[in-house]
Amino acid sequence: MKRFLIILFLIIILIPLILIIDFQINPWENGSAIFLIRDGIKKHGSKLIIYTDKKFITEDFSKLSPYKISSGVFRDKYKGIAIGVHTDSPFHPIPHEKIFIYVVYKDKLKPFFRSSKTSGVLEDFNLADFTKDGNTEIITIEKIHGEININLAMNIGFGFDVEKKIENIESAEFVGREAINIRTKDWEKIFKFKELNKMFKEGDEFK
Repeated sequence: MKRFLIILFLIIILIPLILIIDFQINPWENGSAIFLIRDGIKKHGSKLIIYTDKKFITEDFSKLSPYKISSGVFRDKYKGIAIGVHTDSPFHPIPHEKIFIYVVYKDKLKPFFRSSKTSGVLEDFNLADFTKDGNTEIITIEKIHGEININLAMNIGFGFDVEKKIENIESAEFVGREAINIRTKDWEKIFKFKELNKMFKEGDEFK
Protein backbone atom coordinates (compact mmCIF):
# COMPACT_ATOMS: atom_id res chain seq x y z
CA MET A 1 0.00 0.00 0.00
CA LYS A 2 2.88 2.39 0.77
CA ARG A 3 4.25 1.88 -2.73
CA PHE A 4 0.81 2.54 -4.22
CA LEU A 5 0.42 5.79 -2.29
CA ILE A 6 3.82 6.97 -3.52
CA ILE A 7 2.88 6.13 -7.13
CA LEU A 8 -0.49 7.85 -6.71
CA PHE A 9 1.23 10.95 -5.33
CA LEU A 10 3.63 11.02 -8.27
CA ILE A 11 0.77 10.68 -10.77
CA ILE A 12 -1.09 13.61 -9.19
CA ILE A 13 2.10 15.69 -9.13
CA LEU A 14 2.91 14.91 -12.77
CA ILE A 15 -0.67 15.41 -13.97
CA PRO A 16 -2.11 18.79 -12.96
CA LEU A 17 -5.58 18.37 -11.43
CA ILE A 18 -7.12 20.55 -14.15
CA LEU A 19 -6.20 17.84 -16.69
CA ILE A 20 -7.97 15.04 -14.82
CA ILE A 21 -11.53 14.62 -16.13
CA ASP A 22 -12.45 11.55 -14.09
CA PHE A 23 -10.75 9.00 -11.86
CA GLN A 24 -11.34 6.03 -9.57
CA ILE A 25 -9.16 4.84 -6.70
CA ASN A 26 -9.25 1.12 -5.83
CA PRO A 27 -11.75 0.28 -8.61
CA TRP A 28 -10.87 -3.41 -8.36
CA GLU A 29 -8.23 -4.52 -5.89
CA ASN A 30 -6.68 -2.27 -3.26
CA GLY A 31 -3.84 -0.38 -4.86
CA SER A 32 -5.44 0.01 -8.31
CA ALA A 33 -6.39 3.29 -9.97
CA ILE A 34 -7.82 4.72 -13.20
CA PHE A 35 -7.34 8.26 -14.55
CA LEU A 36 -8.95 9.86 -17.59
CA ILE A 37 -6.93 12.91 -18.60
CA ARG A 38 -7.14 15.52 -21.34
CA ASP A 39 -4.73 17.61 -23.36
CA GLY A 40 -4.77 21.24 -22.29
CA ILE A 41 -8.24 22.68 -21.74
CA LYS A 42 -10.12 20.44 -24.17
CA LYS A 43 -13.63 19.40 -23.15
CA HIS A 44 -13.07 15.68 -23.71
CA GLY A 45 -10.33 13.35 -22.55
CA SER A 46 -7.46 11.97 -24.57
CA LYS A 47 -5.69 9.32 -22.52
CA LEU A 48 -6.57 6.59 -20.03
CA ILE A 49 -3.98 5.67 -17.39
CA ILE A 50 -4.56 2.46 -15.41
CA TYR A 51 -2.54 1.07 -12.54
CA THR A 52 -3.35 -2.51 -11.60
CA ASP A 53 -1.38 -5.61 -10.59
CA LYS A 54 1.62 -3.29 -10.01
CA LYS A 55 1.70 -2.35 -13.69
CA PHE A 56 0.73 0.70 -15.75
CA ILE A 57 -1.52 0.52 -18.82
CA THR A 58 -1.84 3.63 -20.98
CA GLU A 59 -4.23 3.94 -23.91
CA ASP A 60 -4.91 6.82 -26.30
CA PHE A 61 -8.67 7.46 -26.67
CA SER A 62 -8.45 10.94 -28.19
CA LYS A 63 -10.33 9.91 -31.36
CA LEU A 64 -13.36 8.79 -29.29
CA SER A 65 -13.71 12.00 -27.23
CA PRO A 66 -14.13 10.25 -23.84
CA TYR A 67 -15.75 12.16 -20.98
CA LYS A 68 -16.39 9.65 -18.16
CA ILE A 69 -15.21 6.31 -16.76
CA SER A 70 -16.80 3.69 -14.51
CA SER A 71 -15.30 0.36 -13.44
CA GLY A 72 -16.69 -3.13 -12.93
CA VAL A 73 -16.10 -6.87 -13.32
CA PHE A 74 -17.47 -8.88 -16.24
CA ARG A 75 -18.00 -12.63 -16.67
CA ASP A 76 -16.89 -13.25 -13.10
CA LYS A 77 -13.25 -12.31 -13.60
CA TYR A 78 -12.42 -9.60 -16.15
CA LYS A 79 -11.61 -6.14 -14.81
CA GLY A 80 -13.68 -3.78 -16.94
CA ILE A 81 -13.94 -0.07 -17.68
CA ALA A 82 -16.98 1.61 -19.19
CA ILE A 83 -16.02 4.77 -21.04
CA GLY A 84 -18.52 7.42 -21.98
CA VAL A 85 -17.57 8.58 -25.47
CA HIS A 86 -18.88 11.11 -27.99
CA THR A 87 -18.36 9.39 -31.31
CA ASP A 88 -19.99 7.46 -34.13
CA SER A 89 -20.08 3.67 -34.49
CA PRO A 90 -20.50 1.19 -37.37
CA PHE A 91 -24.25 0.75 -36.83
CA HIS A 92 -24.93 4.37 -35.80
CA PRO A 93 -22.68 6.65 -37.88
CA ILE A 94 -23.70 9.84 -36.06
CA PRO A 95 -21.49 11.32 -33.31
CA HIS A 96 -23.41 10.83 -30.09
CA GLU A 97 -22.92 9.90 -26.43
CA LYS A 98 -22.30 6.15 -26.28
CA ILE A 99 -20.89 3.57 -23.86
CA PHE A 100 -17.80 1.57 -24.82
CA ILE A 101 -16.58 -1.14 -22.45
CA TYR A 102 -13.06 -2.54 -22.35
CA VAL A 103 -11.51 -5.26 -20.19
CA VAL A 104 -7.97 -5.68 -18.91
CA TYR A 105 -6.44 -8.72 -20.58
CA LYS A 106 -2.76 -9.62 -20.50
CA ASP A 107 -1.78 -6.09 -19.44
CA LYS A 108 -3.72 -4.50 -22.30
CA LEU A 109 -7.20 -3.12 -22.88
CA LYS A 110 -9.41 -5.23 -25.11
CA PRO A 111 -12.84 -4.20 -26.48
CA PHE A 112 -15.67 -5.98 -24.67
CA PHE A 113 -18.80 -4.10 -25.74
CA ARG A 114 -19.26 -0.96 -27.85
CA SER A 115 -22.85 0.18 -28.02
CA SER A 116 -24.29 1.63 -31.21
CA LYS A 117 -26.62 3.76 -29.11
CA THR A 118 -28.88 3.56 -26.10
CA SER A 119 -32.69 3.40 -26.24
CA GLY A 120 -32.94 7.16 -25.75
CA VAL A 121 -30.58 10.10 -25.47
CA LEU A 122 -27.88 9.10 -22.99
CA GLU A 123 -27.73 11.58 -20.11
CA ASP A 124 -25.40 9.65 -17.79
CA PHE A 125 -24.39 6.13 -16.74
CA ASN A 126 -22.68 4.09 -14.03
CA LEU A 127 -21.62 0.49 -13.45
CA ALA A 128 -22.67 -1.53 -10.41
CA ASP A 129 -23.33 -5.11 -9.37
CA PHE A 130 -27.06 -4.79 -8.68
CA THR A 131 -27.74 -8.51 -8.69
CA LYS A 132 -24.78 -9.31 -6.37
CA ASP A 133 -23.70 -12.20 -8.61
CA GLY A 134 -20.16 -10.96 -9.17
CA ASN A 135 -20.96 -9.45 -12.59
CA THR A 136 -21.48 -5.78 -13.31
CA GLU A 137 -24.58 -4.20 -14.83
CA ILE A 138 -24.98 -0.82 -16.56
CA ILE A 139 -27.42 1.73 -15.15
CA THR A 140 -28.26 4.55 -17.55
CA ILE A 141 -30.22 7.78 -17.33
CA GLU A 142 -31.86 8.45 -20.70
CA LYS A 143 -34.25 10.99 -22.17
CA ILE A 144 -37.03 9.51 -24.31
CA HIS A 145 -39.73 11.75 -25.80
CA GLY A 146 -39.08 14.41 -23.19
CA GLU A 147 -39.31 11.98 -20.26
CA ILE A 148 -36.47 10.56 -18.18
CA ASN A 149 -36.03 6.79 -17.93
CA ILE A 150 -33.60 4.81 -15.78
CA ASN A 151 -32.52 1.57 -17.43
CA LEU A 152 -30.64 -1.40 -16.00
CA ALA A 153 -28.77 -3.39 -18.67
CA MET A 154 -27.30 -6.82 -17.95
CA ASN A 155 -24.54 -8.65 -19.82
CA ILE A 156 -26.23 -11.44 -21.79
CA GLY A 157 -24.24 -13.28 -24.43
CA PHE A 158 -22.10 -10.86 -26.41
CA GLY A 159 -24.06 -7.74 -25.50
CA PHE A 160 -26.28 -6.08 -22.94
CA ASP A 161 -30.06 -6.20 -22.66
CA VAL A 162 -32.19 -3.77 -20.68
CA GLU A 163 -33.81 -6.11 -18.19
CA LYS A 164 -35.35 -3.53 -15.87
CA LYS A 165 -36.44 0.10 -16.14
CA ILE A 166 -38.04 3.01 -14.29
CA GLU A 167 -40.07 5.19 -16.65
CA ASN A 168 -41.51 8.68 -16.92
CA ILE A 169 -39.81 10.57 -14.14
CA GLU A 170 -39.00 14.28 -14.23
CA SER A 171 -35.27 14.13 -13.53
CA ALA A 172 -32.50 11.93 -12.22
CA GLU A 173 -28.84 12.39 -11.44
CA PHE A 174 -26.19 10.19 -9.89
CA VAL A 175 -24.92 10.98 -6.42
CA GLY A 176 -21.40 9.63 -6.48
CA ARG A 177 -21.07 6.10 -7.88
CA GLU A 178 -23.50 4.24 -5.61
CA ALA A 179 -26.66 6.34 -5.43
CA ILE A 180 -29.11 8.27 -7.59
CA ASN A 181 -31.40 11.23 -6.94
CA ILE A 182 -34.84 10.77 -8.52
CA ARG A 183 -37.48 13.47 -8.81
CA THR A 184 -41.10 13.03 -9.87
CA LYS A 185 -44.03 15.46 -9.82
CA ASP A 186 -44.87 14.34 -6.30
CA TRP A 187 -41.59 13.53 -4.56
CA GLU A 188 -37.80 13.61 -4.65
CA LYS A 189 -35.49 11.09 -2.99
CA ILE A 190 -31.92 9.79 -3.06
CA PHE A 191 -31.79 6.01 -3.48
CA LYS A 192 -28.81 3.75 -3.03
CA PHE A 193 -28.56 1.46 -6.04
CA LYS A 194 -29.55 -1.60 -4.00
CA GLU A 195 -32.85 0.14 -3.13
CA LEU A 196 -33.90 0.50 -6.76
CA ASN A 197 -34.92 -3.12 -7.32
CA LYS A 198 -38.44 -2.51 -5.99
CA MET A 199 -38.95 0.31 -8.51
CA PHE A 200 -37.67 -1.44 -11.61
CA LYS A 201 -39.93 -3.26 -14.06
CA GLU A 202 -39.08 -5.47 -17.04
CA GLY A 203 -37.14 -3.79 -19.83
CA ASP A 204 -36.21 -4.41 -23.45
CA GLU A 205 -33.23 -4.67 -25.78
CA PHE A 206 -30.20 -2.41 -25.51
CA LYS A 207 -28.06 -2.48 -28.65
